[in-house]
Amino acid sequence: MDNSRELDAYIFADSQLHYRFDVRLTYREPSGLFDGAAESVWDVGTWFRVVTGTVATRDYNYRTASTPMDATVSVRTPTGRKW
Repeated sequence: MDNSRELDAYIFADSQLHYRFDVRLTYREPSGLFDGAAESVWDVGTWFRVVTGTVATRDYNYRTASTPMDATVSVRTPTGRKW
């Protein structure tokens, strides 16, 4: 529940860990008529952001060719605001 707008929000993400299967909500266009207080979806919006999971760099110095200059790091910190 988004308390500031008094709306329920459903988030669809990449991880299947918290998926809720077999959930159905009816979609109805808001036509200005009374919907009978039935639970339904009036609007659907999409939003996405690409988040890097791994950053890798490679360098080469001809003076020290036998020295490895590779670096890799996994990004595990969540960023952005929570919905």
